[in-house]
Amino acid sequence: MLLAAADAGVIKKYGSMASFLKKIIKQLIKVIAAIIIVFGGLIGFSDYLETSAKSKATQFCDSIAVGDKTDGILERAAGSDQRHTNWFVRKEEHIDWLAVTFIGVPPFSRHYCSIEARNGIVISKKVRFMD
Repeated sequence: MLLAAADAGVIKKYGSMASFLKKIIKQLIKVIAAIIIVFGGLIGFSDYLETSAKSKATQFCDSIAVGDKTDGILERAAGSDQRHTNWFVRKEEHIDWLAVTFIGVPPFSRHYCSIEARNGIVISKKVRFMD
């Protein structure tokens, strides 16, 4: 009895049950479209961040040649993530290692230029990805 009264109120407001259902379906379509647009935007932005980070790491690595001195390399890494860009020393191998890191999609995606040096001279360089 209560449901019939509620249906009567809906029918009175919208004219018919079919009209009411059409309005609900239109609203659902709008909500679904909004969700698709938001997630599509997030996916597009994530792709942009990944491409940009990889490009920056590649450009930085290309600017360094094997045989270059290591002086000033860290200072040239101005656009990198400074928290993760540091020289490390492998004492047993007498090799210095620098990972110039560029962040893609936070917090885990990192593209970096891996540089190894011995006695202040670059001996290898390579773009790598750390997930």
